[in-house]
Amino acid sequence: MSIDNIVIISGYWLVPNKHSHHKYHQWFHNSLKINQMTYFFCEDQKGIDYIKGFRGDLPTAYIKYPLSGFHSNQYYNPRWTHPVHVPSVELGKIWHEKIHLMKLVKDNSPPTEFYIWCDAGACVYRDDPPPPVRLNLKDIHSLPHDKFCYSDPMLEDDYHNFSGTVYIIHRDMVDRIYELFQEYVDVCNDMYNDWRCGSDQVIFTEMMKDYPDLFYKLSEGYGTNLKALYDHHV
Repeated sequence: MSIDNIVIISGYWLVPNKHSHHKYHQWFHNSLKINQMTYFFCEDQKGIDYIKGFRGDLPTAYIKYPLSGFHSNQYYNPRWTHPVHVPSVELGKIWHEKIHLMKLVKDNSPPTEFYIWCDAGACVYRDDPPPPVRLNLKDIHSLPHDKFCYSDPMLEDDYHNFSGTVYIIHRDMVDRIYELFQEYVDVCNDMYNDWRCGSDQVIFTEMMKDYPDLFYKLSEGYGTNLKALYDHHV
């Protein structure tokens, strides 16, 4: 039996969102079926019990992590909202919290090679579940250890060339990316000082402009870097 070389980090909080809770409920029957150890963050025990209904026997560690305890509460500006793009302060805080949760898992769990943030309702597996095989790399060197493996949504906006649906980061890069993210929150605020600062996708896009060598485009489209793993690396 091969040793696992990936863990998944995800979470779900009931907040004003781009989509309804009913939609997420439908998607979770497929999107939460990734066969790999998953660290799943929820507001409270009620949220944990809800997600357990979808994960079933799949390996999962459930963590109570209320919005009131978010790291992003320390700096998130209520002005960073937009009716379409960032529909609530709470949602923006969740997007900002993702890289912090990856660092928490990296620092407080058994080590592995790659850490993957995956949105709970990841669009690539909303209509059909992911393959049932264990999500492990056949060769841990098939992905770069010194770059952030991302997908490009292929939009015309020059401030949005990074999809936040799925992050794929080697353990040696998590701290570096985390530190740069905190720095580029301020860069984004100085540059835009509007809703764009609420989007992790915009912040990573600005970071990528200055540090292109830290990023590796694995695919095109929202969340397709996860599908690329299944198709070419598992």
